[in-house]
This record gives sequence, C-alpha cells and structure tokens, in this order.
Amino acid sequence: RQWKTTARSVSLVLLWASSVLISPVDSRAASLDAMNLVSQGNGLYCARDFVGATNYYLQAINLDTTNYPAAYADLGLALAQLGDFTGAFSSLQAAINLDSSNKVYWLNLGKVQAMNEQYADAINSFSNALFFGGDYKEAYYNTAWCYDALTNYPLAISNYQQAVNLDDDYAKAILGMAIAKARNGQTNEAVWWCKRAIKVTTGIPQAGALNALSHQNLRTLRGQ
Repeated sequence: RQWKTTARSVSLVLLWASSVLISPVDSRAASLDAMNLVSQGNGLYCARDFVGATNYYLQAINLDTTNYPAAYADLGLALAQLGDFTGAFSSLQAAINLDSSNKVYWLNLGKVQAMNEQYADAINSFSNALFFGGDYKEAYYNTAWCYDALTNYPLAISNYQQAVNLDDDYAKAILGMAIAKARNGQTNEAVWWCKRAIKVTTGIPQAGALNALSHQNLRTLRGQ
C-alpha cells in the first residue's frame, strides 16, 4: 500500500523516524534496502514522477531513519516539485541534521528556498555549501541567480564570474553573466558574454535550449 503524500504525513514520518531505534545488524540491512529504494525513487524523479518518487523515499526513511540522509534530501526535492515547501524544508533539514557538512544538502536546501522566493535564506544556504565544499561552482552560480532575482546585479556578476573561473565552459553561468550584464546596463559586455555562451553550447545536443536562449538574448541586445 502506497503512502498518500501530504505535508502532515511527511511531518508524521519525520517525527516517528526521530524516535525509532534499530539494532546494528538490522541497521546494515536496512541501509542497503533503503539505498535500493532511493535508487528506484531517483529513477522516477528523473522521469518527473514526483509522487511516485516521494513514496519510494518515504519507504526508505521507514526502513532506515538515521544512516541514510540522502533519502531525506531527495524527498525534500521531490516535495518541492509538488509545491509542498513545508515538507521539503523539514526533509532537507532532517538530512542536514544527520550530515551537517554535506555541501549538496546545503545546496539543495538553498535551491528549494530560492524556488519559494526566499532569496536571502537561499544565499545563506549556498554560503554554507561553499564553506563545506570549497570551490563549488554550482553554489556560486545559484548565489548569483539569487542576487540577480534581488536586482543586485554587481554581486550577481561577481558570483557568476567565480563560477566561470572554476569552469570556463559553464554555459549556465556564462549566459547568466550575459543577462546580468545587460540588466546592469553593460550592453557591449553582455553581447560578448552571449557570443561566448553560443560558442560553448554549439554542437552539444543537451545544451540546445541554452544555445537557443543565448541566440535569442543576443538578437535582443543587438536590437537595442
């Protein structure tokens, strides 16, 4: 029987999970089973079946409440996709409580906060991801995106630059830089960054959408 996913049901699972004790032998077996369930959930998540993925993550948490924080973290992302931000924050915080130095959990918490337009909180989470992860281009990129949303274009540009410094071909950051430069009134530099984005995405099938968006922005800039 599948678990019906609601914010209350998730809160009850997380509350119940905090009180359960598992013997060492059972714990090892439960961890392996939990890993398999999370793997199946991830497959459904990639197929955008977020309800199905959530059910697998909840089953994994039922099996192993303390040794596999990834189940909580992945549950948080799935719940955010379903619009349940209360459950998402609870799940991601549970993952961080179990592994507070995991840069990916902090990054994902920040992404969910940004989805909910909590940009200042998101920037703090990305700062923690950088603290624990060092040179972490995704944290710089997402920090820049939040500053862009807050119309703080100088700080957006600074963080996009940090991301590009770590990866010369980081297409998302390069295009983000072009857009931030344009919004900051630096049209000539924005054109240059658009051309660079087109260059690094041309001929790469999985970057087709970014390539098209780069061309579109370049046409807009040239039409000004």
